[in-house]
Amino acid sequence: MAENNNSNASGGIGCLGLLAVLLTVLFVGLKLTGFIAWSWFWVVSPIPIAIVLSIGLFILVVGGVFGFIGAVAGVAALLDRRDKNKQVHGRDGFAELNLSGMKNVTPRRRR
Repeated sequence: MAENNNSNASGGIGCLGLLAVLLTVLFVGLKLTGFIAWSWFWVVSPIPIAIVLSIGLFILVVGGVFGFIGAVAGVAALLDRRDKNKQVHGRDGFAELNLSGMKNVTPRRRR
């Protein structure tokens, strides 16, 4: 009986990795046949360039996710603070000014 292995795990090298490998194979073939006179550093450079770009993209994505989470948490904290102010100060979050005890107060004259 044949075993059916339905694994959803992704272990491929991705589009960027595939492009890097194909370019490296092409450049090595061109170097060995004499069509290009590049140094070996430039012949194999697509692989380290792809690694650096992948790490940079990973850092940008992780930074964006943490930045988004931080922004959402900051907005939630501001809304929570506003709700607490509404409970303490009134409906709009500002302290209401009570002038009932100031009926007999006269303004000061400027000298």
